[in-house]
Amino acid sequence: MRRLSILLSFASLMLLTGIATAEPPDPRFGAVEAFLAPEQATAIRIGWERIFISWERIQPGGGWAWNSAAVLPDGIAERERAAGRELVGLLINTPGWAGDGHTPRAVPHGLFLPFDHPDNLWGRFVARIVAQYRGRIDHWIIWNEPDVWDPDHPGYTWKGSEADFAQLLKIAYLAAKTANPQATVHLPGLTYWWDYVSGRIPYLLRLLDALAADPDASAHGFFFDVATVHAYFKPDQVYDLVQFPRQALHRHGLDKPVWINETNAPPIDDPAALVDGQPFPLTMDEQAAYVIQALAMGLAGGADRIAIYKMVDIPALPPNAEPYGLVRHDGSLRPAFAAYRAAIASFAGTRSATLHRWGLATAVVLDRGPQTTTVLWNRSPQDLRVVVRASATGGQLVDQAGQQTGIKAAGGLYYLTLPGTTCSQQADCFIGGPPLMLVEDGPATAKGLVFVTWARTPSSSPPARSRFRQPLE
Repeated sequence: MRRLSILLSFASLMLLTGIATAEPPDPRFGAVEAFLAPEQATAIRIGWERIFISWERIQPGGGWAWNSAAVLPDGIAERERAAGRELVGLLINTPGWAGDGHTPRAVPHGLFLPFDHPDNLWGRFVARIVAQYRGRIDHWIIWNEPDVWDPDHPGYTWKGSEADFAQLLKIAYLAAKTANPQATVHLPGLTYWWDYVSGRIPYLLRLLDALAADPDASAHGFFFDVATVHAYFKPDQVYDLVQFPRQALHRHGLDKPVWINETNAPPIDDPAALVDGQPFPLTMDEQAAYVIQALAMGLAGGADRIAIYKMVDIPALPPNAEPYGLVRHDGSLRPAFAAYRAAIASFAGTRSATLHRWGLATAVVLDRGPQTTTVLWNRSPQDLRVVVRASATGGQLVDQAGQQTGIKAAGGLYYLTLPGTTCSQQADCFIGGPPLMLVEDGPATAKGLVFVTWARTPSSSPPARSRFRQPLE
């Protein structure tokens, strides 16, 4: 009976939000481990997914016994690809027999031997896994968040130095490209904030310097094809975190794609997974708002792909664990699910994105070729009136629940009210109020945010009028 109610709930949501599954996914938008909720992933048109591949689970006992079931159950890779979802593998965790015998964070034995030397255990593993999944998994992320430096933190994954990690990356790159010349090798996702809050030079800069010291690095593009970002909680910082690796790469004469492999703002108020004592006490509605705002800021920053962490909660959330899933483990849906569906439908096909800021208002204009989407939100506690130049005589206004309302332009302009933020964060209203997505037929060339005024309330006063500054490069 419970299973039936979940299915009915999901079907009702599809009807309510107008979900259509006929259109192919946009490869730009993904979710971590979407294969755990394939029907929901298809419903919102997920285009790619990251899967966690643990070396120590595939080869736990040494002797080169190989447990393929530790990667994906039989048939899952084929099912996901048939649904239009590209698989991206994350390789991590040194088996005890291949490292120091105590921790999966260890530097593998033989790492500084040639990549194809039989005693380079990491090189042998990468070559075999990449060859086995050639054509099914062609993107490979090497490790995860090695910038977490505290050995006592559960997110700590790497005991080695930056020079050790540069060698880990080099060996993986050479082994993967030999096993599959079409393979794409990704840098690990980095938090950035672990270094920032402790006053350390960012790990990415230290790693690039270590790679630059290798005489073979330039000939091999520094042994990676894609830079990777993890971004949480603050939409404005998503833009900055995408810009940072681009600037860091340019210092070394590199220009490579940047992917956001993880982003989210998990809530504390879900009755199914209440959380106490978190530094950012966000609601489920704020999580939904974050999803749209973060995606827009990521596109404006130049992210080539973006994924939500994650598609589904882990099977049994530990007490007080943050619930990241768009889908709860029982199959029910958080409001962020509908927000992501609405964003993908309104953002698909984006060719370029332009960021405009003025005070506490933000607009991101998405050039989608024959269509334009303008994403607007407000970080003020008061409502804001905005006037937006029209690209057509009318359009559709889409809210974070996916509800659509027709709107007509008046004199070439739209007059809109952006709801104020609930600001449950109190000290810093970093997630704006419920965003609006204005979808129009027509090019984005004439689009621009004209002005913003405060809502007329007894406690507010209008700011000095100002133009939006030029979009950030």
